[in-house]
Amino acid sequence: MTQAFEQLEKEFGEFIGNPNTVAVSSGTSALHIACEVARSKITDDATGAVRPSIAVPEYTMVACARAAVMADMDIHFVDCLDNLQMDADLIPDNMDVVMAVHIYGNLCDMSQIGHETGRLVIEDMAEVHGAKPHPNTFAACWSFYKNKTIYGEEGGMIAFKDAADARLAKQLRTLGFDHNHDYFHVPRGINARMSNAHASLILPSLRNFGANHSRKLLLSSAYEVLLPLEWMLPVCLYPWIYPIKIEGMNWSQQRELVTRLNDEGIAARQGFKSMCMQAEFDHVPVPCSNATRLQHEVIYLPLSETMDRSDTVRIVKTLMNVAEYVIPELTQ
Repeated sequence: MTQAFEQLEKEFGEFIGNPNTVAVSSGTSALHIACEVARSKITDDATGAVRPSIAVPEYTMVACARAAVMADMDIHFVDCLDNLQMDADLIPDNMDVVMAVHIYGNLCDMSQIGHETGRLVIEDMAEVHGAKPHPNTFAACWSFYKNKTIYGEEGGMIAFKDAADARLAKQLRTLGFDHNHDYFHVPRGINARMSNAHASLILPSLRNFGANHSRKLLLSSAYEVLLPLEWMLPVCLYPWIYPIKIEGMNWSQQRELVTRLNDEGIAARQGFKSMCMQAEFDHVPVPCSNATRLQHEVIYLPLSETMDRSDTVRIVKTLMNVAEYVIPELTQ
């Protein structure tokens, strides 16, 4: 009998056109295991003494950098462009691995990542459900957290270019057990299995992706009509939330703006903070960057299949009223 997590692997593989899928417990686990499989291609050291190098965006979710740390990789942070996507021109030539993260519903420029150089590319697809990974990508990773377009309560997925790498990932997600379960373990395995309960929640959302995605596109279009033009980022191709950038907003204004929107029942959030601002990474040398300049200017507004256009009207009206109080100098 096919288990729910196996059915999810099958259907998600059909959805993206790649059968080499591995269901795991979270998006972070997906990134971690992808990094571990990449690590095994570079070194046979299992102790962590050898540390392959990895390029990670400076402007991203902290899970990306933490996954690399858990895989004992040496991180080099790469600055973002004004559109918040990683600046591929700044990726050092000596990187073993590149983690290409697609931010806020848009794709970074995969043509510049350098698949042809021999370095391994891991794509973080958590915020671009519906997009297809680059055909030469080593591993692509998704999150099915409850605020994503394809969602459950929690869960993640990895798709590998090669079936052999998917087989290793399936061992790593189960503490390194092989198919014999004889207690000889593949090194560096963790407990990252997806439960059938979580898979059962994700499957209906996957099957309803077309309708959910279409609704979010319509809601995004409504936001575009209602919001000030100068606050808009590039149009989201695969929207799951709606990001805006208010030039000149500082950290305290950003925090107050989001807090006041939350108090009005609006699920707004602050944008990502630069990795060099995180306590665990403040020792990593990063020059003055776009990420540190832009990080306080971004917030995002909600999108969900339960919303309609009247909700976007209410949200934008509330946002503008709050903004006139919190950032009056930026709303004239």
